[in-house]
Amino acid sequence: MSTRFRLPLLLPVALVLAACGAGGGRVLPVVAMTPEEPPTVNYVLPSRPDTTPPPTKTITMRRPVTTRTVTATPTGSATSSPAPTTATPESTSGTVSFYSALDKNPLGSLLIAFPTILHGLAGGSGSYDDPVTFAAAPGVFAPGTRIYLPDLRRYFVLEDLCASCGGTHIALWTGSSLDEGIRACAAWLGAQETRSYLIDPPAGLPVDPGPLYDGSHCFRP
Repeated sequence: MSTRFRLPLLLPVALVLAACGAGGGRVLPVVAMTPEEPPTVNYVLPSRPDTTPPPTKTITMRRPVTTRTVTATPTGSATSSPAPTTATPESTSGTVSFYSALDKNPLGSLLIAFPTILHGLAGGSGSYDDPVTFAAAPGVFAPGTRIYLPDLRRYFVLEDLCASCGGTHIALWTGSSLDEGIRACAAWLGAQETRSYLIDPPAGLPVDPGPLYDGSHCFRP
């Protein structure tokens, strides 16, 4: 091997020896250099959210129980509402008189004893649905009782009281006129004192509607 190639290998050794001689013959300690270890870093990983689904709660829905009561109808039987009862017409006779607004107290009054039956005041046309007011003694007829006079061809309804009447004696409303002609009409109609009439008559009987005295004309049976 040539000296040119050995010189580089001897230089480190010479340097070490020179260093030892520089210390006056003392051998210097050789300190081995240990490479510094890097600091230890502890990484804490963030916790992952719990992806476990919550437990499922089962809810049982109960439908309400509907109870129906069924009434069985026996075979061969029919149910029907009771038929309304109708009064049986009754024929009677009695004294029939006539009165008007001239006979009322105060004079000209149209007030009646039972204003809540059909009319608020004395009146009526004589039809079944609009009978003329009549009066009777207290307690003989129930308020609202209908009667029918065949010769006068009119229905009448009890809506007033007659102090001078008794039994089957009735007084028929002649009209509301205040002239003397109504007195003459009432006297003419009342000349036939006894008349036959129906109590609780049926509808549909012959009717000649209108007041018995209209201010100028008196009804003639």
